[in-house]
Amino acid sequence: MADQMNLQGLLLVGSPQCAPCARAAQWLSERGVPFHKVSVIQPDGKPDERLAKWVVAQTKQNTVPQFFYNGVWVRQGFQLVQELVDQGRIPSGQGR
Repeated sequence: MADQMNLQGLLLVGSPQCAPCARAAQWLSERGVPFHKVSVIQPDGKPDERLAKWVVAQTKQNTVPQFFYNGVWVRQGFQLVQELVDQGRIPSGQGR
């Protein structure tokens, strides 16, 4: 898990049932923003308790989506991620 959390770039922590997570992933993909996505739910449907505990320890939040950029929690969430992409501070494939 430490490898996932220390990734350079954008990390989206979500779950399969999370509509805002799906919308965020779609928005990022449409703009060519490279990101890694991890789920707090394992493929067998059970919670990934290690990941969930790590997210709560970092954010004091128990909700998804949560975003990390270069290993730092994006406290203001997806709205700030969108602004940073639009400003070119998070690179996208659209040459902004």
